[in-house]
Amino acid sequence: MDFIVADHEQVVGQPPGTLLDTTFPVTVEAKNLYVKVRGRKKEERAILNDISLNVPAGKLMAIMGSSGSGKTTLLNALAGRAKGITGQITFNGQNQEKFLKNGLVAYVEQHDNLLPYVSVRETLRYVARLRLPRDMPKSKKFEIVEAVILELGLKECADTLIGDDWHKGISGGERRRVSVGVQLLTNPSVIFLDEPTTGLDAFNARSLIETLLNLAHNLNRTIILSIHQPRSDIFGYFDQITLLGRGGLLTFCGTPHEGVEFFQGLGFRLGEGINGADYLVDAVAIDDRTEASEMETTNNLNRVVEAFRSTGQTTTTIPAEEVPYSGNRFTQPKSADFFEQVAIISRRILVNMWEDRLMQWGSFLNVVVLGIVLGAMNYKLDENLNSIFARKSIGFSINCVPAYCGLLFITYKLSSEMRVFDRERRDKMYSVPAYLVAWLSLHFALYAILAIIYSAIMYFMVGLRTDNLAYHFGILVVDTILVQWVTVASALLSLGHYAVSCWWIPDCSVPVYVRWMKYFSMPYYAYQIFAYNEFKDRQFACPSIPEGSPSRVLCDGNNVLASIGFDNPLHVSFLGFIALIVGTILVAGLVLHFLPATGVKQAEAVTQPDESKKKGADKKEKKDAGSEAIVDMDRTKTPSISVTLKDLTFALEPTKTSKFASLTKTQAHQTVILDSITASFPAGQLTAVLGASGAGKSTLLSLLQARPLSLPSHLKPKQSGSILHNGVPLEEHSVGGCTASVRQDDTHLLPALTARETLVYAALLRLPQSWSKQRKLHRADEVLVELGLKDCANTLVGGGDVKGLSGGEKRRLSVGLAMLMDPAILLLDEPTSGLDSAAARNMMITLQNIAAKGRTVVCTVHQPRSDIYPLFDRVLLLARGGRVVYEGPGVQLVPHLAEHGHCLPTLTNPADFALDVASVDLRNMLAENMSRERVSILIDAWKARSLNHSSDQEPDSELAGKISALSLMRELPFVEALLLLMSRSFLNLTRQPGLAISRVMNVFGGALIFMIFYVKIGTDQSGVNSRLNLLQQSLSMMNSGMITCISMFPQELLLFKFEYQDRAISTQSFFLAYTLIELPFELIASTLFAIFSRYITGLQLNPGYLILALIGVVSAGESIGIAFSVFFSKPGFSLQLLSLILTLMVLSSGLISVAMPVFLTNLNYLSVVRYAARTIAAAEFLPDMIIDCPVDTECAYHTGTDVMKLFGFPVGDNHLAFNMVGLVICVVLYRVIAFGVMKWLYR
Repeated sequence: MDFIVADHEQVVGQPPGTLLDTTFPVTVEAKNLYVKVRGRKKEERAILNDISLNVPAGKLMAIMGSSGSGKTTLLNALAGRAKGITGQITFNGQNQEKFLKNGLVAYVEQHDNLLPYVSVRETLRYVARLRLPRDMPKSKKFEIVEAVILELGLKECADTLIGDDWHKGISGGERRRVSVGVQLLTNPSVIFLDEPTTGLDAFNARSLIETLLNLAHNLNRTIILSIHQPRSDIFGYFDQITLLGRGGLLTFCGTPHEGVEFFQGLGFRLGEGINGADYLVDAVAIDDRTEASEMETTNNLNRVVEAFRSTGQTTTTIPAEEVPYSGNRFTQPKSADFFEQVAIISRRILVNMWEDRLMQWGSFLNVVVLGIVLGAMNYKLDENLNSIFARKSIGFSINCVPAYCGLLFITYKLSSEMRVFDRERRDKMYSVPAYLVAWLSLHFALYAILAIIYSAIMYFMVGLRTDNLAYHFGILVVDTILVQWVTVASALLSLGHYAVSCWWIPDCSVPVYVRWMKYFSMPYYAYQIFAYNEFKDRQFACPSIPEGSPSRVLCDGNNVLASIGFDNPLHVSFLGFIALIVGTILVAGLVLHFLPATGVKQAEAVTQPDESKKKGADKKEKKDAGSEAIVDMDRTKTPSISVTLKDLTFALEPTKTSKFASLTKTQAHQTVILDSITASFPAGQLTAVLGASGAGKSTLLSLLQARPLSLPSHLKPKQSGSILHNGVPLEEHSVGGCTASVRQDDTHLLPALTARETLVYAALLRLPQSWSKQRKLHRADEVLVELGLKDCANTLVGGGDVKGLSGGEKRRLSVGLAMLMDPAILLLDEPTSGLDSAAARNMMITLQNIAAKGRTVVCTVHQPRSDIYPLFDRVLLLARGGRVVYEGPGVQLVPHLAEHGHCLPTLTNPADFALDVASVDLRNMLAENMSRERVSILIDAWKARSLNHSSDQEPDSELAGKISALSLMRELPFVEALLLLMSRSFLNLTRQPGLAISRVMNVFGGALIFMIFYVKIGTDQSGVNSRLNLLQQSLSMMNSGMITCISMFPQELLLFKFEYQDRAISTQSFFLAYTLIELPFELIASTLFAIFSRYITGLQLNPGYLILALIGVVSAGESIGIAFSVFFSKPGFSLQLLSLILTLMVLSSGLISVAMPVFLTNLNYLSVVRYAARTIAAAEFLPDMIIDCPVDTECAYHTGTDVMKLFGFPVGDNHLAFNMVGLVICVVLYRVIAFGVMKWLYR
């Protein structure tokens, strides 16, 4: 048998598992598993089809198959994470739930959910302290962590932060290994791993599988993993393989040897030196690039399935070892107790918070700026009647405004942290109460400090009560702290607290049927405490009212309290507040405990009703278009461009003016990512960039595309050397005009479009405008078939909790988008990651064909199969630190290594061998020293050789002009591009009903809530205040516009960045398309809000005025949200600033702030809320409006004019028209500014 099978006994070493206690063995068995999904017309499509298997304890099983064959679905089903399953899954013959609940099952997901601001070593140490046996000494736990670090090759990045989009940390491959290490330390009996080698180079992939093999054999772990393209020696490590075909069909289950013999018996030829895994996957893969190949491979698949079923061997024949087992033994050795869990989690949260400096500064600046601005709006209030009203108003601002700003940020913060929490609670790392106590205690402390700072600024700037200063100031501080604690306790539950506060609806004139809600309202208690503290037993001077006048009663603080309707003693309000906090925490804990995150559901297939008719009717036309479009896209339009690197060096160094590095333990020295790279990427050739994780491959591609890297503020890039295109340097816009890229992630794909629709829209946008529409559609179908996406053409891309295309299918779809535009230079970052071996080979053949047309194709590849390597025309081999080991023709790599004593063993993949030779083995000191010396010798040898071989290309001085002309020829007319973008966005939005409904309900939902509390408002004195408060709340819908933007715009922005860098669309067309899609929803939501408010709550204004005001503030909120989303790469920081700015704008409308300083009043002319407030106030309080006033009572208002005068609002039709015009101008101006920001950043 001509493929390598490793001898299990030769896999030696001291794996981390040998330092752990053994756990009892578990046998996993599945019988007759089915998973089906229904399309929109109720037709069923099988994801898994009658799967039965048995995995004995102490065995390592691999699930293999082509992309879309159901590997991840089967893994999720076995791990209890999939929905809609029929059949039976047992662990040791019992229900799997018992094992899942007791932390005996670990799962490594495809996505790495880790805290970003904790180092690799700290991450693993916290897990070890939480999950390893309680009686194990801490030093022993840390020893195990160090063993895991060495075993997984994480030594050199052990003290590096995990990182995120804002802070560059470890590489994607290193992050993948950390996720595996986390699960190894949970010490489970069963470990599931979803594509654990994806993103790893061949050397680290083998090291990882060796570790898993040792865990299975030495400690009786049951390990099940899905895997793509395992190298030949990895394939031999598996005790058992389960091979799936398209449609979730089971084609084989047994040992690797048995699998090869089975397929050979069916007549499938095994070539010499072929990887056994590639051989099996190729045998059952469907090649749908042509109808003939699709029919042949489908028949092969059906023949294999029938043959395997006829053997009657639906499960493995591997004998399970006799292991004593007690059915009652469902628990592991006791890990950390409750108090230890709290201490460990608290320390980890504190470290993560401390390192996230931008968030800290955002929180601090938020309270300081909010305190200063609100204090300036109400600076040094005197004791007149207007100031008494202002003191009543500011009671709301002091308590609820910072709570609202904090609420938005905490909700965002929790949305990211909950992904880590969900994973860890499924892994049984700690209890929900322990996490709550740790998280709440730290955030309570942080927000208490912020509340004290805010209170001190606000109290003394406003000039609140000064008699018995220490007592009254202390009461306000405690009140503010309690407000923050309620907000922290539950971001979700706090949303409902703002409705009933008895400030929004004066005199507590809440309808009887909802009056009970005030006891569950944070502002109710907060405002009670503030009002009692400010007005109780206080007599205001009121110099404008003569002594003895009946109106002096309005200056009595006790009368003010009575008018508000508060009569509870202070201690009762505090007790109610504390009870609310405790209740909120309990409810939040119950929600987290009893409503855990659930599994994913399958996306529906989208039926194309016209496809069959169109197929027959357009057959001839497609043929004609095909003859015109196949392969050659008019070479004369796209010039051939060779790329040359000369001494290219890229490094990161701390900024001289920043002390961030010392505070965050970041090494304060230069970190070299790419080290003096000299290489050439000729046109017409396919170049592969090989190297270990962290070798700088992705960074190199970013520089080739002239794409700026996302770096934290404390680091700055330092680049030297040159990148030449046909011998000349190009400007950034010229590089973008001739280059297309495929990145590691596929987040830019719209989740509600199908694979075909994604390619069709891209074809219509990217292909030359001289092409007919039919020719473009035909080219999209060609790419669809060429990349093997025909079978999933009508499947939604999916995302979030909806599973659509598989990871491999998304990868191929991303490659297809880049292929469509036929760029001169095509850059692909790991295009084969997530693909099965057959799909990976087809992908590389496609890329080779593209290169053969005169294109320059450069790709990074982690684990190329043996028959892929010969497809590489050139190879750039990098060692860690971006140092060149070899650069040149692929066929000369092996001879070059042989010259230095590294001969290729027989039946070994050259790419795997080269990566092994160029990698440093960090698993033990001896291996590390030997491998470092080996790599250093190879690097020095290549440097010496490259000095003697230098060549210069003839400069092409006209290249920039050619690229510019080509871009103009491909650029669609503005209107055509606009209509396409609108069509695509609308389709994506309407296929996600939740998003479409939320666009309306974010605004209209406010009206529904207000309807509960404001019903048929009267025209008496308290009715005036109710009307004012309802109008003020209408203006707060500006925040709804911002929230809608934050939740939807980033996804559109990701796709825009991808297409803009490929010069497929313009900023103008994207921005206008987004605006035009947004406007109808704003109009519908504002109209519904206005109509319900007018006719149910009893407002008297013409609904048209309220519709205009609502559209204005909502649109302005979206405009500000767009500007901030584009400008700030850190969403959390952006959200903090957004909530602060918008809240201050709403508060400065004039309906709450009646005595602002002159400079703020002048600045307010730039605020859209100012004009909206005056427009709806003038429309509501008309001069002829009569306000009821009881006999023998001193009243503040008699007519609508009195209300307008109290707030200093001008009266008259001219002023109303002026404010309406100002409102429209501000709306347009805000959107123009947002466009300007986007245009400036993407110029």
